[in-house]
Parts: sequence; structure tokens; C-alpha cells
Amino acid sequence: MEMRTPASSNPMPMADLLRHLAADIQRLLDRKAVASGRRVWVAVSGGLDSMALLHAVHALKGDFGVLHVDHGLRGDSAEDAAFVRDAAETLGLPFRDHRLSGLTASDARRKWGLEAAARKARYGWMAEVVGA
Repeated sequence: MEMRTPASSNPMPMADLLRHLAADIQRLLDRKAVASGRRVWVAVSGGLDSMALLHAVHALKGDFGVLHVDHGLRGDSAEDAAFVRDAAETLGLPFRDHRLSGLTASDARRKWGLEAAARKARYGWMAEVVGA
């Protein structure tokens, strides 16, 4: 698979893009002084960008885990969770998921709107998992 970069009309192979992304992630981890051997959890929705992130962190061979939140807003959202779970298992990465319920009828939704309420609930669960 090839992808064209905005700066040129020459296609860049996907493997090169993932290698560059992995290098950028490693620089970020180094800059943030993330201790070697400390698990870093990566939020993966199943979309193209988060799947690229998943494969890039896997290439780093560090202690990474995968988090996925099913917001329960679409009838087929469980398929996204299964897709991400399968990808994590294939790559040998720990996987944790969580399904939100009642979001559309919640007080938080009425107060902040659906997207903000979903984000707040998602970040809250992720903070519990990582111990923040």
C-alpha cells in the first residue's frame, strides 16, 4: 500500500510511513521521560489513524497495551471492539475494553452535549485503567 504525502507527488510506501511514525512516537516518549519497561496504554478506536498508531507502537517493541471504548451509540459498535481486540491479540498486546451505556439519556449529555459527555466518560475510564 502506498500513500502520497502532501509535500510531494511521489508515493511513500506504508512501511516507511509506519517507520517514521514509530520514530516520532519514540521521540515523544523520550521527551516525556517515560521510563523503559513502564506500560504505555494506547487508545485505539479501530479507525485508520488509530490502527496506524497501533502498528507503529508495536514496531517499537516496548511495553504497550491497547484500550478501546465502545460508546454504545451505534448498533454495530461491538464490531469495532472485536476488530481492535483481534488486532491487539494478533500483535501480542494486552487489551482492555469498556462499553459505555446510557450515554444518550445521561445528565452529562444534557449538560455538555453528546460528544463532550462521551469524551469525559472515555477519559474517566482510561484514567482508572492507567491509574492516573
